[in-house]
Order: sequence, then C-alpha cells, then structure tokens
Amino acid sequence: MSCANARVEGTALRLPMNMEWRNRIRATVRGFTLVEMLVVIAVISLLASMIFPVTKAVNRNKIRRRSMAELAVIKIAIDSYKTKLGHYPPDNPDDPRRNQLMYELLGTTLNNGTYTTLDGSETIRQIDLPNAIGPKVTGLINSVPAGGSDEGRAAGKFLPDLKATFVGVITNAGATAKILMSSIPWPDATTAPLGSGTQNPFRYNSSNPIHNTGTYDLWVDVMIDGRTNRISNWSDQPTVVYLPGT
Repeated sequence: MSCANARVEGTALRLPMNMEWRNRIRATVRGFTLVEMLVVIAVISLLASMIFPVTKAVNRNKIRRRSMAELAVIKIAIDSYKTKLGHYPPDNPDDPRRNQLMYELLGTTLNNGTYTTLDGSETIRQIDLPNAIGPKVTGLINSVPAGGSDEGRAAGKFLPDLKATFVGVITNAGATAKILMSSIPWPDATTAPLGSGTQNPFRYNSSNPIHNTGTYDLWVDVMIDGRTNRISNWSDQPTVVYLPGT
C-alpha cells in the first residue's frame, strides 16, 4: 500500500458519521421502558409460579420413593427370616420404635455375654439389651454361640450390608444399641420420634400387630411439606397422619 493510499484511508476513518447512522445506534442501545420492565418481571414471576410447584412435587416423590424402597429392603429380610426360622423376628412389645430388629436380621454369635453380628459390624452386650431397648428384650433369637450350636443350627444373615444412614444409635440408662433408621431425618427436634434429635426409626410390631393380624406391622413416618406421611407394609401408598408417634 502506498503512502498516498494510507493517508486517504486514514482520512476516511476520521470522517464523522452522518446523522442517520447516529440515530440508528441510539435506537439500538436505548434502555428498557418502565412498562417493558414490568412485563419482564411479570413473565419471570409466572414462570417461577409454574416451576416451584413442580420442584416441590419432585422432592415429595423422591422422599416417598426412598422411604418405600428402604422399607421394602427390611420387609424382604423379615420374610426371609420367617422362611428360614419359622417365625417372625421378635419385637419390643413396649415400644415399636426401640427394637432389636437390626440384630435379628443381621444374625449374631454370642461369646462371653457379647453379641457380634455375623458381618462383624456391630456388637452389643446381652446385659445392655433390656436397658437400651426394653426390659422385655433379654436376648436375641437369631444367634448361636461363638463355637457353634450343639444342634448344628447356624444363624442367618438376611439384611445386605447397611449404609451408615440406615443405622441409628439409641442410649438409655448408660446402655447403647443400634436400630434400623430411615435415611430421611426428622426435621423438628421438638416432635422427634425418639424424643430429641433427628433420628427417625423404623417401627416394628410382631407381638400384637394392629394392621396385619398374624404377621407384623412395619412402618416409618416422614415429614413432607409439614405433613406426616406414613410409609407402611399395610398400604401401597403413603398415608397422612396427624398424630405421629408409635
């Protein structure tokens, strides 16, 4: 490019824009009017009102499905226990929230007064059972001495390996025991099923079932949108209850 051309091009670049182009740019970059802003806000509010209920419904269904799946795992284990041993696991007749179901379904060996689950994950002293769980719970049925049973009977393991969220801890009179727990915590400590905290136990009643006469009642309560939903083995669908508890 020659020096002359460069000067011509440079001169062209410095020429002022005509009025038509200025008007076009101004029209392009102008701001929103108040009416346009209000319309945008209204549209966003409308979309939010449509999305939020859907999100809440998805969360409700997620909690229900998870609770039903966990209950199904326990139910299968209980039924397998019955098939092998000829009876359902014993319960705590005084309180379905505090029960020995986890130990019974995992199977244990008894050595020097201490029960150890077959998978080695949990232990509990026999003398702690009445204090931690209930005075009528003095031993475990699905258990054999550490050296083996004289009758050649073996304890059975009916539950799969448990996640930490599936196991809770109860303490009473200085004794501690483990129980099967929902992975959905209880949101309000003032109405907690165990009196405090957020632990949410599975309830079990085989000594005097109300809904499944002759077998057992198994259930858990979960809070959804401020309402107590009961997931149970006597209903295919969650039921809303107004007095959660045992």
